[in-house]
Amino acid sequence: MFGKKWKTSEHIFQSLKFDDEEYREVIRNTSTPGKAFILARQKIVSGYKWRTDLNPTIRKYLDKGVVIRSDWHRIKVDIMLDIIRVKFTQDEHCKNVLLSTGNRQLIEHTYRDRFWGDGGDGSGKNMLGKCLMKIRDELKKKINF
Repeated sequence: MFGKKWKTSEHIFQSLKFDDEEYREVIRNTSTPGKAFILARQKIVSGYKWRTDLNPTIRKYLDKGVVIRSDWHRIKVDIMLDIIRVKFTQDEHCKNVLLSTGNRQLIEHTYRDRFWGDGGDGSGKNMLGKCLMKIRDELKKKINF
């Protein structure tokens, strides 16, 4: 997976929810991180045309039996750590921005997510912030920052 070019870290994260290589490629090649997220949710919904245009693809793979891997909840934090580690070691600008945060607490502030974010009110797990701080600490140790 890491040997391929990816548009965003969201694309790779969402694709790794699946064991099916063909569906991973569909997600990898979709035009935006938002569409990658929607394809990985596998929900058939109504609404905006750009969103409903994804329904046939979602239905096709659901009908083929493609579903989120059974161990996803157990491994998703480690997957996120690996993705962030690659991103912040390969991209100097991103690395410098992360290092510039010093020792500050990093918070994914959003009411939309209580696992990766803080739930909007601070009661969420903020796992994305915790992953970023862990990778920041690794980078600091590596360069004696």
